[in-house]
Amino acid sequence: MRTLVMLVALAAAGICAQGQNLIVNGDAENGMENWNDNQVAVCAEKPHDGKNCFKSVAGNIQTKELIPVDPSKAYKLSGWFRSGDNKKIKLLVGLVPHNESKKWLQSQFVNPVAGTETELVQNCKETDTVIKVKEAGKWKKEPTNSLIAFNVDATGGYKDIPNTELSTGNVIKVEQKGGSWELTLEKPCGKPYPAGTKVRQHQRSATYIYPLTVNDFNSTEWQEVSAVVKDVAQTGCYPGTKFWNSTKYVKIVILPINGGIIYFDDLKLEELKAEVKNTPEGEK
Repeated sequence: MRTLVMLVALAAAGICAQGQNLIVNGDAENGMENWNDNQVAVCAEKPHDGKNCFKSVAGNIQTKELIPVDPSKAYKLSGWFRSGDNKKIKLLVGLVPHNESKKWLQSQFVNPVAGTETELVQNCKETDTVIKVKEAGKWKKEPTNSLIAFNVDATGGYKDIPNTELSTGNVIKVEQKGGSWELTLEKPCGKPYPAGTKVRQHQRSATYIYPLTVNDFNSTEWQEVSAVVKDVAQTGCYPGTKFWNSTKYVKIVILPINGGIIYFDDLKLEELKAEVKNTPEGEK
């Protein structure tokens, strides 16, 4: 029913699947091609279609090959899943984003804390664990998996995103000291920066892009799940149906949370396109 509703909505919007599956060997018919044998196994037991399906071996399953994507376009991610035990799991199916250089885009690169732009009031050495800044009243003060981003766009336009100039360690303390603020790191900063360098608080968040989340999944019968990913999030990691800023390539990731065993088959990533409609002669 869920898939049917989504397909009706796509049809109403004049969108249809292009048809080409961008995932190499998403149906296990070519054995372990594009998959790691320490993550999945090929299984001939009750496949959804064809001769084979995949069975999970590890908790983090990823394809090997990078898939080029155009974030200005829409893509449908879908697959068929069934349970291999009695555990109810949280099933996550998503995309591992990579940039134009085919480097993994980590969440902290694109996830700033709004309104935390400030500047260094003194030089920062690579061995420093206490960084002094002009203002940090809006910085989250509890341990939050946050880091310091350097050389940021101080105008609030986020032109530096994705920003990879991050402190090595997390910020573990934020406190005002006299006329400035001190940011205490759990590890040395890792790189020197001069006084006046613009900085901002960034946070680690979702590990990957997760357009598909199914809570309490447990089914002995094959169930299809699907979602559409389109548009680009200027900053942040949410919603999971948008590409992260600067995404140019993706891998497919499947996470069966809570240790359950799953089988999957016919995994697809398809580019969607606007349906071409004929215009009656003389009509503009």
